[in-house]
Amino acid sequence: MSLMRIFCILLLAVLHSGVASAQHRVGVQGAVITKFKLTDKLFLNQYGEYCHDFTNGKMNYWIAKPLGVGYDFTKWFTVDFGYYYFQFQDSGMHRPELSLIFTYRENNLQFQYQKRLVMDKNTNSTYHDWYHRSHYTISYDIPDTRFTPVATFEFYLKNGIKQCRFHGGTHITLTDKSRLSLQLFNVLVPGKPSQEFYLYTGYILTI
Repeated sequence: MSLMRIFCILLLAVLHSGVASAQHRVGVQGAVITKFKLTDKLFLNQYGEYCHDFTNGKMNYWIAKPLGVGYDFTKWFTVDFGYYYFQFQDSGMHRPELSLIFTYRENNLQFQYQKRLVMDKNTNSTYHDWYHRSHYTISYDIPDTRFTPVATFEFYLKNGIKQCRFHGGTHITLTDKSRLSLQLFNVLVPGKPSQEFYLYTGYILTI
């Protein structure tokens, strides 16, 4: 299946999800992730993302992670720390974040659990919010192909579940150092009838 065909199928699925209810928000997300390996264990990383909202025809937000640092203690345990800046339509937000990443791999099947400790500070107020996020990811490298189907469940936790997210799609290997990620992205806030649906396209480069 060609990349264009996969992209069109995912885009149609996102648009169909959004028009099914006027309460839903529909959009696209594009991201670039770079990882610079300094040693076999120590690495730096950067992240940039732009999100466009089809519902109101405007930018939803953009994100910049100018620099993060990580360390692979073992093949199954990694620590990563970074600073993110978010720009919304009417405000900005600072986010330092610490991630603990546990990975288990059996042949072509991989399970990953990621715990993220987050502090959000809005530029329009002195209030800051601490919470943690839990990611559960499963992926499978299809033999003799470039495709790795992936699914992620994520929960924002503070005095219960604040938000739920689901990502599903595939990674596509481009070279031995780069890959493309095409995924459907769904956001659900408990107690609210509206949902958010996005088509996520990410480019990942390891140097």
